[in-house]
Amino acid sequence: MTTRPHTLSTGRRKVSTTEQRDRARATRNNMIDERNMLLRLLCAQFPAHLAEVANLTSRRDGTQLLPYVVCLHIRGGHKLAWKISEEDRAQWFADLPERADDWEYHTHDTKLELLADLITLTPPLKW
Repeated sequence: MTTRPHTLSTGRRKVSTTEQRDRARATRNNMIDERNMLLRLLCAQFPAHLAEVANLTSRRDGTQLLPYVVCLHIRGGHKLAWKISEEDRAQWFADLPERADDWEYHTHDTKLELLADLITLTPPLKW
């Protein structure tokens, strides 16, 4: 008995689950690259550095999937942070200085509030 790969009909042709997975990964990678480009823009406008994330594990073997944060120091003494992978660090943020982890471990909602506050600034943002 032979098994056929799972397929999904798209109206034109059937797409295998492998192709669906590959498309989803490509879309995710494109979104991460776009985020990294925007984050690089913010790094050019505000003091920024890299930090190793302390005590966060994401994998079953205890290693960290996103072992670094890009930390931005914005007005009001606040710090914004985005977790990044080792690959992102090498490709996008290798020139940032590394410092001790001073990330405030804010919630996503807090980060969005602080970003909304930055929108009110008039370019150029650099201070």
